[in-house]
Amino acid sequence: MKAKTVMEPPAVATPVEKRPVQALGVFLFLAVAVCASLYLYNPPSPSAGTAPPSEFSSQRAMAHLQEVARSPRPMGTLRHSEVRDYIVKELTGLGLTPQVQKATAVTTRLGSPYPAATVHNILARLPGSESTKAVMIASHYDSVPTGPGANDDGCAVAAMLETARALKSGPGLLNDVIFLFTDGEEPGLLGAQAFVDEHPWVKDVGLVLNLEARGSQGPSIMFETSDQNGWLIDQYAGAATHPIASSLTYDLYKLLPSDTDFTIFRKAGLPGLNFAYIGKSIHYHTAADNLLTVDEATLHHHGANALALARHFGGVSLEDRRREDAVYFNLLGSFIVRYPAWAAIPLTLAISLAFAAVLIFGMMRKRLMFGAVSASFFFWLLASAAAALAASIIWGITVSIHSQYLAIPFGDTYNSAFYMLALVALVVALGSALFNLAGRWISLLDLAMGALLCWLMLMVLTSLYLPGVSYLFTWPLVFGLVCVATLVFAKEPDQLSGSQVALLLICAAPSVLLVVPNVYQILLALTISSSEAVMVLVMLLLALFAPLLSLMLRPYKWLLPSAAFAACLVLLVAGSLTSGAGETSPQPNHIFYASNADAGTSAWASTDERPDEWTSQFLSGEVQRGPLTEYAPMVRGDFLKAEAPAISVEAPKMEVLEKKNDGGLWTLKARISSPRRAEVISVSLEGVSEVVSASVNGKEIDASADPFREGPDSRWSLIFYAPDDAGLELYLQARATQPIKLVVMDRSYGLPEAGGNPIRPRPGHLMPAPFAFSDSTLVTKSFTIQ
Repeated sequence: MKAKTVMEPPAVATPVEKRPVQALGVFLFLAVAVCASLYLYNPPSPSAGTAPPSEFSSQRAMAHLQEVARSPRPMGTLRHSEVRDYIVKELTGLGLTPQVQKATAVTTRLGSPYPAATVHNILARLPGSESTKAVMIASHYDSVPTGPGANDDGCAVAAMLETARALKSGPGLLNDVIFLFTDGEEPGLLGAQAFVDEHPWVKDVGLVLNLEARGSQGPSIMFETSDQNGWLIDQYAGAATHPIASSLTYDLYKLLPSDTDFTIFRKAGLPGLNFAYIGKSIHYHTAADNLLTVDEATLHHHGANALALARHFGGVSLEDRRREDAVYFNLLGSFIVRYPAWAAIPLTLAISLAFAAVLIFGMMRKRLMFGAVSASFFFWLLASAAAALAASIIWGITVSIHSQYLAIPFGDTYNSAFYMLALVALVVALGSALFNLAGRWISLLDLAMGALLCWLMLMVLTSLYLPGVSYLFTWPLVFGLVCVATLVFAKEPDQLSGSQVALLLICAAPSVLLVVPNVYQILLALTISSSEAVMVLVMLLLALFAPLLSLMLRPYKWLLPSAAFAACLVLLVAGSLTSGAGETSPQPNHIFYASNADAGTSAWASTDERPDEWTSQFLSGEVQRGPLTEYAPMVRGDFLKAEAPAISVEAPKMEVLEKKNDGGLWTLKARISSPRRAEVISVSLEGVSEVVSASVNGKEIDASADPFREGPDSRWSLIFYAPDDAGLELYLQARATQPIKLVVMDRSYGLPEAGGNPIRPRPGHLMPAPFAFSDSTLVTKSFTIQ
């Protein structure tokens, strides 16, 4: 008998029935499973305002949010101090004794320029009856200048106040509960740094629950934990009202440069859990992060979990509860599956052996061929690369047509759901079409086994290097092996019985329930502009369902690819038709005023590509593009700029308190202030080869991990937020062979009416871009020490 080769079509003993009803049933089953998996991902419904006093009420929390998030509250502003006073008043009204920690904080984590500030943390303590260690609930109450911060982090502040009220109304706890409202999170996690550096309560903390947001809707996800989290995960899974978490986010977040206050707590050795929601991230840090975009269900989930976990951890011993890290993930909504991370390797070995067994038995039964499986493996790898490339091309074309998307920060759009679904439909069309073509040369079983080999490879890699991610490939692979084994041992792989098809569907359901919410969550986190990697996962999921895909394609091979491609086009058109700016989808623009007191010049400047209908009132006449070093020396890049009329304001001042030059080692102590009481003061050094030591307001600026060295694109600089009326006291020891030049810039929020012309109000479909200096006034002056 002639051996079957990869290049020959698989032999079919009998004609294959088309079975359109069966194909439709398979399609509907998978569609329902996908919809169910996403529905279960939603946060629970909000509670009523009449909820019992001991329960969390999102309506009562909304009353706090109305006060906290009426307008932006960046550090140093009147609104910031009003919100601080409101929090203190509410805590006092609950019978607690709040305190305000005022301290100078500085961070060198990100290098120069070093953020620093005078922070005002708010703390209150609910005593327990037999406290081992305290449970600390934390959020930050400051916002960015460009938005009211209703979600980031107003919802968390409101949830904490309601949680404190509910805890006071319920039975007492064994452990103390500390409520920490940090200041200065937005400029650089400065309030959290001040707490761990200076506050005596830090030694009492046994667990941190940190509440954050990077969007305006969706479930409150427990996305980060401290190390050795096994015990924490067990407790969280059993105590949270609706737990949503996965070790995938924990492992991936550690690789990202993003930070929250929890970063400071974790590095200080405090165990804990970090929560955030990420739906509609386009609202993040913008004027659209307002009360209208708050989802009460999300607020309820945030707060109800905080209350439940505070009560649970408030009643157990918190002394040294570290255990080995866990692999954990959601299944069927809020059910958390977890097992020790070390188990990933034994599982990988066992499943690899099972894979080898299915492959060997398939080859023995002449159902699988090693060469064909290998060809299928590379086919699916190329198909996955094609999916990523297609997504990249489609998005590139989209932004070339709608260039306004490039101006939206963080890579998201208001109508991103259309584009996300369009790219998924495109991958389905591409994958099913390629599957049809490959089926001419490679059998269904070989195609399915080659797909599983892709999953096996990813399982092995993640088990070795990212064990928290390994579950995403381990368990779908297990069910995929069951599907292929069913076909291997079937009498006629192309003529499956009803019970065998049912078994395939039952095995597909867990993979859908596990993978689809993770695909959705990753897509939300990366945003539509970085969706290529997610489309690879979508293609691999399609490959995993090769047996079911074959059943769906059997009646009409090109119906699914054609329908999916048509859906992609319809969704892209829908995205295009809804791409315009409006009251609920404002477009960001950027403008600020800069003045150089030394040269007596002023300019309007912007990072936008071109002036729009509103910024053109500033950027008129001769508009140039170029650097802005004469106004902001620590800032790199090109700006649109146009000459601006001078305004009558006092420039920053510097009073030298101490000065000494010992053989090129300069010692300088100076007081730097803003006579116009600007909210931010920046200091930049020129002519310095090395900064030996530095401090601000007596707080050392320890840059040993990132020592400053003068270079063509570097300079030692400091950004100080919310200075006192007296300004800041700067101490420096620096090496220099020439006079030292300090360039001081103060920044206030708001634009001046330069030239006496009133500024036209910004239209409702436009908003300030969440970038540095947006809608700000900068005044720069230099001082030479010689």
